[in-house]
Amino acid sequence: AALLIATAILIVVGTIVLSRAEPIVRKRLVETLSARFHSNVELKEFHVSLMHGLQISGAGLNIYGDTDPNTHQIGIQPIISVAEFRFRTGIMDLFRSPMHVNTVYMKGLALNLPPREQRAQMRNLQRHSEKIKIEVDKFVCDGAELVINTVKPGKLPLEFDIESLTMTRIG
Repeated sequence: AALLIATAILIVVGTIVLSRAEPIVRKRLVETLSARFHSNVELKEFHVSLMHGLQISGAGLNIYGDTDPNTHQIGIQPIISVAEFRFRTGIMDLFRSPMHVNTVYMKGLALNLPPREQRAQMRNLQRHSEKIKIEVDKFVCDGAELVINTVKPGKLPLEFDIESLTMTRIG
């Protein structure tokens, strides 16, 4: 009977933590990316699980710039987009600021750099902000694409497909 009661209590506590953790982590993630890139952030899917700490996953992450980096495509293109991402952190890290994450795993990263003449915005991205609430040690990506755009008429953007990409020391 005591084991059954303890299990029920753990399930209730886990459900409460999970229901409170998802909006907190989602807000931190969007605020951190908005502060880091000084731009609008769109996040279509976001999920939190309590497997081995907090397991966070999401899809449809788009980070937009001040201008459209690629005038060769219809519609406003994001500077950075990620098809899927996931990372794990400890439950206690949820209450720390900044929250620390060892590794973020991504699939379908697309970097859409504006033309050289419009990259002043990119230099401004390197300034850190007090609103950054998540620190990441390493990004590991499968299937990345780098597009370097141009304003020269008749010249198409340079496109590079990257099978595997690892970035470290990112704050």
